[in-house]
Amino acid sequence: MSYEIVVVGGGIGGLTTAALLAKRGLSVCLLERQPFVGGCVAPFEKFGYSFHNSFGLHAFWNDGEIHQRILMELNLPTPELRKISHPYTVLLDDEKVTVASDAETLATTLRNVFPECKEAVLAFYERAAEVGELWLSSTTEGSDLSGSSRSFFSRRRGRNELSRLANDTVEQHSDRLSSRCLRFLDAQLCVFAQANVSECSYLYACVLVALLKRGLIDFAGGADSLGRSLTTAIKNFGGVVRFNSPVLRLAYDEHGKATAVQLLNGETVTATRAVISNLTLWDTYGKLVGADRTPAAVRQKLKEISSPGVYEVMLGVDATEADSLPTNLIIQTSSSAPSLTLSVAPSWASRAPEGKRAAVIQAAVDVHDWFTYHTDESEAEEQDRQMLESVWAKLSDSMPSLFSSAELIETATPRDTYENTRRKLGMMGGLPQTPANFQSGSLNLETHLPNLYCVGDTVGLGFGIAGVTHTAWAVANKLTK
Repeated sequence: MSYEIVVVGGGIGGLTTAALLAKRGLSVCLLERQPFVGGCVAPFEKFGYSFHNSFGLHAFWNDGEIHQRILMELNLPTPELRKISHPYTVLLDDEKVTVASDAETLATTLRNVFPECKEAVLAFYERAAEVGELWLSSTTEGSDLSGSSRSFFSRRRGRNELSRLANDTVEQHSDRLSSRCLRFLDAQLCVFAQANVSECSYLYACVLVALLKRGLIDFAGGADSLGRSLTTAIKNFGGVVRFNSPVLRLAYDEHGKATAVQLLNGETVTATRAVISNLTLWDTYGKLVGADRTPAAVRQKLKEISSPGVYEVMLGVDATEADSLPTNLIIQTSSSAPSLTLSVAPSWASRAPEGKRAAVIQAAVDVHDWFTYHTDESEAEEQDRQMLESVWAKLSDSMPSLFSSAELIETATPRDTYENTRRKLGMMGGLPQTPANFQSGSLNLETHLPNLYCVGDTVGLGFGIAGVTHTAWAVANKLTK
């Protein structure tokens, strides 16, 4: 079969790109190895529970922003949006610090929790919100996403300021903050940026504060429902979605140009205009392109960057106990390990049997620890058991009432993530948002091959689904001018 565009991978990035290009009149075929779409956001279902790999905190859904623009172009209805006034709570020592989107409410919380550096922390957040809005309205991508307008000279001054801050980390702007306050920031950045205070890009942290102030939303059905809507759009506009179609590698002509993809079953699907990879960067080059055709500079870059892994515990919790939590997302700080998160499905979408709610605990882990040599499978099972005991103990100590009646449904290690997604070493969540990664998006959406493009979380600028969606928007615009 021959198409103008072949998209490899049915995650949100691949689905969005395929839908936009099909709508714009190109013949498109999307190939997905699983019998369903969604990639990392596809839910896991068991015993009447539906577990989602999303905190339910989404940005850029306001009028004129990228998601609304894409839904309008694709003639898709906007899902039921719910603004989250208090997105998450940080467990700090013996205090529960609930973070609010409202600036005045957040300022009051910060004053009360950090009296030892209240002026400094208020100044930090106020300045971060200003810089974050400057980034959103001064970059080409930010202007498209936010819909804001600024004069030419104002934009130029803004870009000069952003350029001056481009290589800074959060640590360079937090010298007046107390150690407790730094742990508070560290816990949030490790979850939302995959980097701590000393590593995280100051600009990225500023944009997170600006987005918090603008307001985050959740929507009915979660990210999985977005994947299903995009699949429908692809088909409505004449595109083809093929399930159970694992791709093996690219095929090349005598001039070295990628002209098709070869499937595991031996079939070849021709792409006359472009191939778009929704795989990770490592899998795009390591599997599709091939090491022998990957430039040395790219191979070196891929060795230098990595994503974290995630260990997950899926629980059924009592709905009444869940209702007593201050927020549906709880972040627990730790002085000796990365932060843990507890994400409970909202009451209006419990995703569980009557009287229960689905909940997911996540802990960031080093993926290499889970792919060491084992003499037999029992060693991997023992590693899973030890991790489960450690994670359970840390959170049950701080929320004993919730965990006393919790039902363990399943655990998932990076090895399980690899089996389900085929992402290298089961890495999840995009790249750590260091200054270098945030400035460049690590590697460009375009590759050294003129007709191969990348979309997804490892080439995006973070921000969860919004960052992935923007990579799709950018590539679709590139191919259709």
